[in-house]
Amino acid sequence: MKLIQRLLFLFLLIAAVSARAQVAIGIAAPAASAQLDITSPNKGLLIPRMAASSRTGIASPAEGLLVYQTDAPIGIYVFKAGVWTLLSAGVSNPTLVVRTTNMIINSGVYVDVISINLEANKTYLIESVVLGQRVGGVSAHGTFQLVYSGSATTEFGFFVSANQLPDITIDATPSFDLEANVITTNFTTTPANKYELRGYLRTTTAGTLTIRGARAAANTTVDLNVREGTYFLASPLN
Repeated sequence: MKLIQRLLFLFLLIAAVSARAQVAIGIAAPAASAQLDITSPNKGLLIPRMAASSRTGIASPAEGLLVYQTDAPIGIYVFKAGVWTLLSAGVSNPTLVVRTTNMIINSGVYVDVISINLEANKTYLIESVVLGQRVGGVSAHGTFQLVYSGSATTEFGFFVSANQLPDITIDATPSFDLEANVITTNFTTTPANKYELRGYLRTTTAGTLTIRGARAAANTTVDLNVREGTYFLASPLN
């Protein structure tokens, strides 16, 4: 008889909680706008913790799903708009890299001019200005490449100087080459000469985005001076 009474009491309790629809933990009544209200003066909420391989292995994750990744890049990830995004206190802050010294490019062999580190699974607004001038001579045609050590694609193509390039995949093999795209960059003796790059980039894996410079094939004698003040700016949009 006592067992039946206890089961009846438990059934009524569950029915009452279900009818109420809201749940409060650590507090008598939940906030009116909350389905679940957890209150504690000295404890937090612990969400599922897992490695990146387990997170990316979740089948058909729901929009808004949260997990804490235990390996690099460590942090809380949310699944939104079809991709996993790392939530970080500084994620919305743009990253700026500026050259503080001049750099002479004296051959047709590509060398790194300026680089910037990017995180995985993010969309970045990329902006860069390379300030350059010729070093003597009557002409100084230069060429540039854009190389990413990880894996990424453009979302709307890149605007390069006065040319719009289509969507491209950017990886460790240069897929963006001014000379290959017949885009002439002709530096003069004026320091204000510049090469501009703008576009949206979607990363799949973390890596380093680098602009590399060289003499153009037609320029076998005149050096280029990449000046201090050359910069790279990456602004995360998610």
